[in-house]
Amino acid sequence: MKLVVLGDVHVGKSNLVIEHEHLFDYNYIATNGVDLKERRFNLGGESIPVQIYDCSGQEALKHITCKYLSNVDSVMIVFDITDMTSFHSVRNWYQLAHEKCPTAHISIVGNKKDLNPHRTVTFKTAQCLANELGVPYYECSAMTRNNVNEMLSEIVRDGTEKQKTVRSKKDAFTAVRDIFRFIKVSSD
Repeated sequence: MKLVVLGDVHVGKSNLVIEHEHLFDYNYIATNGVDLKERRFNLGGESIPVQIYDCSGQEALKHITCKYLSNVDSVMIVFDITDMTSFHSVRNWYQLAHEKCPTAHISIVGNKKDLNPHRTVTFKTAQCLANELGVPYYECSAMTRNNVNEMLSEIVRDGTEKQKTVRSKKDAFTAVRDIFRFIKVSSD
């Protein structure tokens, strides 16, 4: 499974996708391009390998990010709940993801829940945007790891399920197309 993580600079994308709490980097330098991380998720007794593409949020590097948006199973759009500007960018990230990978499962994630007293984006506001876009919304804290593993597991599960449905529809279309080709060839 291929999961791409999008969002503005300094919203906590890289710290969200690290596997262990003790690796949280307080002095993290912004991703320059794309970092690939590989993790395994245990879903229903099955171990799912996931390639996580942690993309730079820098505007100047958006052309690099776009190159990684093909053959994507799931997209996670992250914003900082204490930064209204990063929230306003969610719609742009969604449009980019939806345009470049229309069959991907897309989720919105509000990060830095540990800074809840300083939040500028309410849960209700973020949930309304997610409802409008027809995608799930999660909140978590990369620093405390609150809801991180649960959220990632759900995103991987939902992305895997959506891709099974997409592949099934493609297989059905291919089968019908092949039948019509066979009928056409047979009638000639």
